[in-house]
Amino acid sequence: MRAIFVYVAARVGPQFAEDVAADVFATAFARRGTFDRSATSARPWLYGIAVNKLHQHRAAEVRWLHQPNIDAGDAEDSGDRAHDRADARAVVPELAAALAQLTPAERDVLVLHVFEGLTHREIAQVLGIRRGTAKVRLHRGCERLRAALHEGGDL
Repeated sequence: MRAIFVYVAARVGPQFAEDVAADVFATAFARRGTFDRSATSARPWLYGIAVNKLHQHRAAEVRWLHQPNIDAGDAEDSGDRAHDRADARAVVPELAAALAQLTPAERDVLVLHVFEGLTHREIAQVLGIRRGTAKVRLHRGCERLRAALHEGGDL
């Protein structure tokens, strides 16, 4: 599932992403008997495994987020989207630095919600927390991210 790799790469960078993503799927296969077959999707279960694996790589994640040369990607610059991509490339280092200032719990919830599109209920399931806790962490993380970005300049 490419989404898991993209999520992991966003958290620890491409250098570690292949190994971590492979470990996620190896763990999922080994624990396949624990998967709730009544679930409508394996997505939250897989993200939960990914979050647990990423906890083992917190130092790599923080190093990745503090890199001054993080890039928004190598997408082709054509048409109207070229300007948007150029703007995104300029913002990525500041966003990464702001994300690094969040607590790991806030970063987990924020990234799962904003970048992966998980609902509060799915985030709660992934992280093994209550839905209300997921909402509070998301709110606090967003507030802290806004403050960090505001301090950084014209973001």
